[in-house]
Amino acid sequence: MTSKMKLYYFVCIVFGVSLSKSLKKNKFETLTRTENTSVKCQTAADCKSHQVCFLPTNECKEQLRLSLSAKSTCSSNLDCQKNEICSKFSKTCICEINSIEIAGACVSMAKNPCNEISHQYEDEKRWKIIPFCNVSGMFKNFGSISLGNYTTGSGTNGNPMMFEQGSSTNCRFFRQSEVYYECYCNEYFCDKNLDENIYKLFIGEYERCIYSIHIFTPKVC
Repeated sequence: MTSKMKLYYFVCIVFGVSLSKSLKKNKFETLTRTENTSVKCQTAADCKSHQVCFLPTNECKEQLRLSLSAKSTCSSNLDCQKNEICSKFSKTCICEINSIEIAGACVSMAKNPCNEISHQYEDEKRWKIIPFCNVSGMFKNFGSISLGNYTTGSGTNGNPMMFEQGSSTNCRFFRQSEVYYECYCNEYFCDKNLDENIYKLFIGEYERCIYSIHIFTPKVC
């Protein structure tokens, strides 16, 4: 290789490295400006489909970065996302009765039955209901006993959540349960400051080893 060719080869390498660094720097600066630039908004219509208008600062923010409590207020269920309802008390979007909040979104418990983060209802006597999973009761002479495993139903709109094949201890057949959600305000005092997460349980045994369980909650009012 001649001296001129070596010099040309060296210049090309240096120029290529410099150009590569320059392009990376410009790309980084562009990304940084993009990330740091927030879009102002007045309503959700001013934002992209995957964003919400965060009213305290009037900026568009990613939905998954906000907890439900930080999202905009609502006037009806139409203002909320999938598996959400507009609370009649706080006027904010909350998870509907059979969903739980994960990373700012409401996920149906029916899709992840018996998950460790599933919502549980338990009374002072340690009778426990885990929707779409199982029901158990605490008995003086036998300890905790299964009252059935989930089979079908949602517990809403007259469609009881059914639990079957529970323990047959002290019974002549397997125990079974049916669970209904009821409006909290139909039995207890309510006002605009009511906590949506409050609940009361009523458990009846109208037939031997067959249980009727009513969960009174503001979420179905």
